Amino acid sequence: MRIWDIQPALLCTILGMTMESDATRKILKRFRIEMKGDASSFSMHQELLRQSLEENRLAEFLEKKLDKRFRPYERRIDAIGRDRILETIEDGRGIEGVPLTALIWYLLRSSGEGSFDVELRLFKAMHMIGHRMMRLYDVVSADLPDGSLVEDELWKLKSRVESLTEVNERLERNLARLRRKYDAIQHEFEALKAEKIRIQRELERERGLSANLRNRLIEIERNNSLDQLERLRQENSLLLDEVKRLREELREVSDKEKIVEVRPVAVKKKHTDDLPVNLEGVKVALIGGVEGLVPHYREVAESFGCKLCYHGGHCREKDEIERIVEGVDVVFCPVDINSHNASRYAKKACKKRGKPCYFLKSSGLSSLKRGLETFAKATA
Repeated sequence: MRIWDIQPALLCTILGMTMESDATRKILKRFRIEMKGDASSFSMHQELLRQSLEENRLAEFLEKKLDKRFRPYERRIDAIGRDRILETIEDGRGIEGVPLTALIWYLLRSSGEGSFDVELRLFKAMHMIGHRMMRLYDVVSADLPDGSLVEDELWKLKSRVESLTEVNERLERNLARLRRKYDAIQHEFEALKAEKIRIQRELERERGLSANLRNRLIEIERNNSLDQLERLRQENSLLLDEVKRLREELREVSDKEKIVEVRPVAVKKKHTDDLPVNLEGVKVALIGGVEGLVPHYREVAESFGCKLCYHGGHCREKDEIERIVEGVDVVFCPVDINSHNASRYAKKACKKRGKPCYFLKSSGLSSLKRGLETFAKATA
């Protein structure tokens, strides 16, 4: 349908909704149409409508102008469909993003046969929309100050709505961003909460282990004290035995001194037999024994010409024993007072280095002396 074929009432509505007074004046001036006498907005609108109802250059220009104006909405309108557009207008509703005049113009321009029915339905719908708009106009105008234009106030209201819409969209974006932050913080909080629970459990486990270690330490200290007491008891017993032996030797010496007649040759021979075997320069290690007898152990070793290296025998690390064995020629281990580990470490270290190792039955001085004599005979 061409523009001059549209019913005057509908075309009047379209021109009134799309052409303001300034635009109408420019079009009339362009086509040299002069308004004689009355040049009011109504008169110019009426003249533009009259010219558009005839097939002329102005009507063709106006038709192209409206086609160009509403062309951006064609794809959207085509997707909606004629029937739905017509029903939407009759219901007094709108379609987002598409002006009402674009919908009316599309229906009229695309109408072929049956265009009268479309025009009639559009006329009825626009007539009722006009009534509703006038009621709104009536209500709004009553609340405005004297001399206010309803149109201006509605435009201001529209501008405020657009501004509020923009603010609302910005707030929604900020809200979405804050929600994302909240979700991230909530996730981090849950992770920290889980980590806290894990650490608490770990602390409880560590406390349990610490308590067990303390109990074991107390037990070990108690056992070590008992071991030390037992060792001291054994050492004391050996010291008493050694004192007893020395007293017996002293008594024997005293008895011998009472013998008046002793042949010099016999005495000399006896003295020579009692002299210790010479082990000059030999380094001897004594691992174990009585710590209180260390000076006497050293005297016995020195009487053979040996240098004594003493170790108490109460150790837990084999490296210490190995260092001692590495620096001596022979090792003696009393088995009555000694750490089992020390004896075992000494035996392995001597075997590894090919050095002799003697296990003494007791920690007495005579036992060490016999051991040195045995070693001397073995190396003679």
